[in-house]
Amino acid sequence: MLQCLNLRKGRNAKLRLVMSTDHPRRLFRRRLQDYVIKQYRNIRAVIDLIVLLYIFVPGLLLGGWLYIGLWDEGLPRELESFPYSIWPALLYFLVRIMAGGLVLFVEDADVLFLRRGGWLQAVMIRSMVFSALTLLLAGALGLGLLAPVLVRIYGLGIEDIWVLMLGTVMLLWMEQLTIHLIQVKRSGVRRFVLRYGTQTGFIAAYVALAQAGRLSPAWLLGGAAAAFLASMILMRYRLRLQGTFDADVREDARQKERLTAFLLSSAVDKPSRTAARPWIFRHSNRLLKSGDAAVRFAELGAKSFYRSWVYLRLYVLYSVLGAVLLQLPPYPANLLVYAGLVLLLAYWMNSYRLLFIQRSFMKMLPLDEQLPFRAGAPFMFLLMLPGVVLLTLGVGLSLFHAWWGAVLGLAAGIFITWWISSWIWKVFGGWKGRRLKLK
Repeated sequence: MLQCLNLRKGRNAKLRLVMSTDHPRRLFRRRLQDYVIKQYRNIRAVIDLIVLLYIFVPGLLLGGWLYIGLWDEGLPRELESFPYSIWPALLYFLVRIMAGGLVLFVEDADVLFLRRGGWLQAVMIRSMVFSALTLLLAGALGLGLLAPVLVRIYGLGIEDIWVLMLGTVMLLWMEQLTIHLIQVKRSGVRRFVLRYGTQTGFIAAYVALAQAGRLSPAWLLGGAAAAFLASMILMRYRLRLQGTFDADVREDARQKERLTAFLLSSAVDKPSRTAARPWIFRHSNRLLKSGDAAVRFAELGAKSFYRSWVYLRLYVLYSVLGAVLLQLPPYPANLLVYAGLVLLLAYWMNSYRLLFIQRSFMKMLPLDEQLPFRAGAPFMFLLMLPGVVLLTLGVGLSLFHAWWGAVLGLAAGIFITWWISSWIWKVFGGWKGRRLKLK
């Protein structure tokens, strides 16, 4: 009897030992499998596999033929004029895009296993190793694409190619771990600044090491070794980190849904973040001195536009790129381009003005039917002022090529905005000489 009990205890102990060592491995394998299946289903929901097959096979054959031609035939002479540092930077960005971010495969249900931290640590270790292997595969693919240029133009050998790939993978692995820690330990503006500052620092360090490694591979090997040691330290710190479980789950969900977000970006608008207070015009102060109801209505619409991150980003991009574009054509072509950019901006702003007037919540406000008509000029002035000032500043620099040209453009931009906003909205429609009725 005692022998049977001892035998049963021994079997139970062995079973517990097997479960404690095998369960994290099976858990990681299952989550990795679910992750791959989900990405496959997302792609299949958007792209028909039969159509993709008809496109992929000819594309693969054509791409293979062109790639072989890069090795056998002459390369374009324009490639020889590019500095060497362009290609390591391009390789770095390619591998970063193909590999994505660090996914630890941590889920909400893991809160049940917090008392057995060894399971979570085992899953995290496997996740970080899997991330390094993904970077290695992406590095081999990216370097394979750029190999004809690096070998035939810059004379890199097989050993140089391997060293470059090793340095790329190690620095990107270290960057992944660093960015993950920033994402889970920081928030707000500080996280934004640290994240993009760190990425800029890593790409600058990598390009410098690659440039030095072209002269002596020992520099790049030393940088790769230092990045590997730093990655080991970051892994150890990550495994010992406490109190970031919720942030880990959110960051994992963000990384897992990147492909889904990319596929849906053209069909579904990104939901806006809710905040207790807006980040711009936080105190709702007046923008113009007049206290007239039409002016206050125009201020309400302008604040609504500038508080929208989607609209504001497009607005800044349009204005800045337009100001840069005005430096290219000579006089008087730059004035024609300037007029076209201002008219396009006015048409866009007038479209938003009409959209704002016809929103459903306007029916809830006790507004005079003449109010949107009387608010047309100040509404357009507040919407067009920053963009027209930037465009006029750009055309001033283009015409006079001096700092005082920018000052003159700044002053002229305010006057042009005041003048054009007083009548342009009537030209584009939305009033028809009668009272504008709220729908």
